[in-house]
Amino acid sequence: MGRNMSTARFWNEHVSNGRVSRTVYHVRQSSMTTDEGRSRTLSEMPQVLGVQVRLGPGEWLQTAISRWAYEMRSSRGELLDFFGLRGLPHNELISLGNHAQEDVIERIAASTRLATAALRGSLMSSLNGKALIIDDTTERAAHSIARRSPLARLAGTRYCPACLREQPGVYNLTWRLHWSFICPIHSCLLRDTCPDCGRTPADDRSKTTRSFDPDTCRNRLDPSSRFSFCGFPYPDDIVESVDPEGRPAKAQRLILDHIGAPGGALELLNNLRSIGAALRATGNTGRIARLANLEPAELEGMIDREEHPGTTAPLDAFAMSALTAAAVEILHAPDEISEERIRITTFERPVGYAPASVHLGPGSARDLIAHYPGAQQSTTLRRAILRAHDRDLSATQRIVWGSTLTRAVRDKYPELAKPTPVEWLAQNVPRNFWPSWTARFDGDSGTSEGALARALRFVLLHTDSWEQADLSRGPRHLGQVRDRSILPALGEGHALTQRLAGIGQLRLAMEASPSPIDYYARTRFPLRQLLTPAAWKLVADRAGVPAGGRLGLACARWYLSNRVTGVREPGRGAPTTAESGATYTIFRLSMTGELQRELDAHAGAVLRSLDLRGPVTWAPPLIELPLGSPGRELNDVNLALLHELLRSGERQQRVLASELGVSARRVLWAVDECPPSAQ
Repeated sequence: MGRNMSTARFWNEHVSNGRVSRTVYHVRQSSMTTDEGRSRTLSEMPQVLGVQVRLGPGEWLQTAISRWAYEMRSSRGELLDFFGLRGLPHNELISLGNHAQEDVIERIAASTRLATAALRGSLMSSLNGKALIIDDTTERAAHSIARRSPLARLAGTRYCPACLREQPGVYNLTWRLHWSFICPIHSCLLRDTCPDCGRTPADDRSKTTRSFDPDTCRNRLDPSSRFSFCGFPYPDDIVESVDPEGRPAKAQRLILDHIGAPGGALELLNNLRSIGAALRATGNTGRIARLANLEPAELEGMIDREEHPGTTAPLDAFAMSALTAAAVEILHAPDEISEERIRITTFERPVGYAPASVHLGPGSARDLIAHYPGAQQSTTLRRAILRAHDRDLSATQRIVWGSTLTRAVRDKYPELAKPTPVEWLAQNVPRNFWPSWTARFDGDSGTSEGALARALRFVLLHTDSWEQADLSRGPRHLGQVRDRSILPALGEGHALTQRLAGIGQLRLAMEASPSPIDYYARTRFPLRQLLTPAAWKLVADRAGVPAGGRLGLACARWYLSNRVTGVREPGRGAPTTAESGATYTIFRLSMTGELQRELDAHAGAVLRSLDLRGPVTWAPPLIELPLGSPGRELNDVNLALLHELLRSGERQQRVLASELGVSARRVLWAVDECPPSAQ
């Protein structure tokens, strides 16, 4: 035979009349490894190997094929032909360890007598959706990993010398991930370069014609020579032990546990990549070492700065272990510690560092998120960054991004992955915020009742509405914040934080349990239809109060309309002059429990006749506010004293407020909520 041909002996087993016979096959294979013009025709049938081969736990298929060939003193090319893969195109051949067509898997299974499920588990595609993102198309499978997966490598592997001593030639799938840096079995660093030639272990994925030991370095020393290999035996490499209870080892176990879990590790890996990129941008290897609980001197000079943050991983396994452990410490620390570490990481970057968000407003929420590549796509990390920078954001940004909401509050409502559209929520919230909730967020400030109610409603509707807000174009509803003087009504400092946090929690609670009232539909029917003159006279007679004249009817209509629709703005026929406004205030202070029940009963009948759902009036139930509320509950008012004063005939709002020690508007809210009995 010529120098470019080789021969191997394989045994194909046949069963005939209960006896096993063996036929010897001589397979001749050219050394040519590529044939770009060749079509994909797998006409040859696979031959069954006469020897039983095995797959190690988590072993990669490409190195398994090399090991099988070496054990049988053959070559990869001869073994692949024996599998019936002679016509396999070159691009599909080199992608075989990443993704394989079903007919290829079936041929290998038929030849090796291995289960197809075991063979599929030896492909990188078995990690698809867990640690990698791989295209299903064979043509792109070899290259899509590095482009779409978080810090994935395209070629090459790390290795554990101790593992190779125990299982020669068995290379684990996960060793091909940058996220594998410590062997959990032997508690040692994975080796990432050959100690002899200093290069990353090379992949042999083509149809080579010579047998070789897969445990030796296949890097070429002389590019001009096809057979000038390094040849260093990887099992003879040193074993560099690490503390099995150290932070890098714990980070490695965390990653491997997530990869093996049903949900996979893609989100975790993306978050670690984002935080790691931000840490690298600071250039502070000492802080990275301290977070990883390592000696800073060990890490000095081992983590270089990235030109494009988040696109590359440290080549050295030790550096990768330290960076990952530091990222885990930031991500999984208790909220207060994690938030402070994130802020330090953000603001520690050197002056002149230009993130990808240079076109965004400096210090804006989007700008801060952009310092962590990939964080925009991760709900968990994005929210952690915003919580950490809540104090650094403007009030408008805090509202839209929901940065005041803590992790504990959000964890109460795990089903609410995305915020509800503003338009939907607007139908469930009255234009005049519920008095009981307005009181909780009031604090007896000097803001008018209407301004405070509008401000609270705006915050409720737009908290965490960043998906609906195009901040780069200045959305119209954000401009309304300035136009309607909403922010001054909310206060500042700790009181503002309390309101934003409490209203944000209220929004989540409302999304989880929507209002039974469609307030928008209730504002569409005429006010006169709600309470006719004849109906008002009947209601007043039943409650035992005088009906009064036209002004009394107008006050009753306005009062009932506010309860039904949640709109305090005057409607048609409502009292609008200063004198009539004072009369309406007296009407509210003269309300009795009997009259309120009769009005509600009449309104309920009208709503049912109009096929409008829900009770007459409703307010979200009390929830535990995360920071307490700046205001007080309405039942904190001395209701017994209030009712006594009202029964005595006192109708001066300021006098009542002075006697009770509360604001004038809180007096009205208390009467609306708990009117006295006429008896």
